[in-house]
Amino acid sequence: MVRMVAEHDAAVIIDALAEPVTLLVFGAIVTATSTAHPHQARHSAPNTTATTYITPFGLQQQLSLSCSAIEWAAERLEQAGLLDVVTDHERGYDSWRINEGTLTAVSAQLNKPNYLRTDSQHG
Repeated sequence: MVRMVAEHDAAVIIDALAEPVTLLVFGAIVTATSTAHPHQARHSAPNTTATTYITPFGLQQQLSLSCSAIEWAAERLEQAGLLDVVTDHERGYDSWRINEGTLTAVSAQLNKPNYLRTDSQHG
């Protein structure tokens, strides 16, 4: 489902990604879960792909950040609508992947004519 994105939502996303730790975590989640390089499903036939999610522990190994810093950044990304979240209630942690629908909607919003104007055009 593609989420409708208002101008306010685009601003929230930009604000979230402006924070260096959040941007770093976002990039690591993109890299780990990208569909551009399909991941082989663990217990499936060859040439079968699966949607992957990454845990805070996987990100911690990649980024050398604390779990609390990763979870803080992921919370900001989730609030901005950038993450799909799966909660493992048994183990007590979330796993994440990028919400591609939000990225598509924001990209379409930002590509509208006159959406990005310079300060001199606001006059």
